[in-house]
Amino acid sequence: MSTTAPPRCPAPRSRWPLGLAGAAVAAALAVSTAAPAEAAVTRPPASGGGWTRTFVDDFNSLDSTKWSRYEGTSSAGGTRWTREQATVTNGKLVLQTEKTSSGWRTGGVSSARAGSQSYGKWLIRFRADAGDGLGYVFLLYPQGGGWPPEVDIAENGGGDKQETLGALHYDDAYGNHQRIHKRLTGVDFTTWRTVGVELSRGKISWTLDGQPWATSYTSGVPDEKMWLGLQGAVHDDCTSGRTCVNSTTPRSADIEIDWVARYKRS
Repeated sequence: MSTTAPPRCPAPRSRWPLGLAGAAVAAALAVSTAAPAEAAVTRPPASGGGWTRTFVDDFNSLDSTKWSRYEGTSSAGGTRWTREQATVTNGKLVLQTEKTSSGWRTGGVSSARAGSQSYGKWLIRFRADAGDGLGYVFLLYPQGGGWPPEVDIAENGGGDKQETLGALHYDDAYGNHQRIHKRLTGVDFTTWRTVGVELSRGKISWTLDGQPWATSYTSGVPDEKMWLGLQGAVHDDCTSGRTCVNSTTPRSADIEIDWVARYKRS
């Protein structure tokens, strides 16, 4: 796996659902405001309860045998991913988004070097600074490349970080692009939270602090092996119903990731 972001890297594209009303390919949108307790999942769970842990990293370092850092131009307004924006500090992976004299830059990492997995559960413990236009996306991307499929575990288009999006992108039996979006509101993601997704044949569930907040039953759940990507994003247009960078946007904002873990059904 190279340190360059994967071709046609999907995260920064304009997919925030507030601007998708009426789109023929859009599926059901679910809204939830009941968040589980923040302390529900503070450490990566060990194997048990029908799950076997297959990967974990609590970021004592950025292990190059597991992770590669993005380098290159994203598809969002000329924003650049640079290796320097993905660092480990005090036992946390920090993806820093920063405005420089040459424009915005941010960080991203891929776990493809650590291996990929079909079906199972992925968990990410993180927090993010607020800032209009400064977002994040944690996604699963196919080992073999190409797009779709894509699973967005958690995505935010910027702002006060009081909501997040889960999504599934896939092609139906006729080759038409389909997407399912789920939107969770009323949760403060500037504080530590654990987001996750569970994939099984015909079923996808998004979780917050160990509890499902949305579930869809669909044949679009990918059965191929997927790797995990963790990415910052900068949005400099307001045409998609999300926030965009403006005079109030801080010149620097961090996405902090305490740990990630992956599981298979026992």
